[in-house]
Amino acid sequence: MFVWIEGGEFDMGSNNGRDNEKPVHRVKVDGFWMGVYPVTQSEWENIMGYNPSDLKGAHLPVVRISWDMCEKFIGNLNKRYE
Repeated sequence: MFVWIEGGEFDMGSNNGRDNEKPVHRVKVDGFWMGVYPVTQSEWENIMGYNPSDLKGAHLPVVRISWDMCEKFIGNLNKRYE
């Protein structure tokens, strides 16, 4: 199940923080769909063909995944619904 997250704008950063937080700047985010629940291991395996989690359980959230793996998962998921 997915819900629509409305886009918007906000100020990001800090003028008093670390160098990588400076300066405060305006950020615009487009609206997007987000899953209501964590991706389960069975969902991940259905889309990706493998389960990287160390503690196995079909209804447990998938763990031990990287940002790149998540991007590939979303790409594969989108292909199923094109």
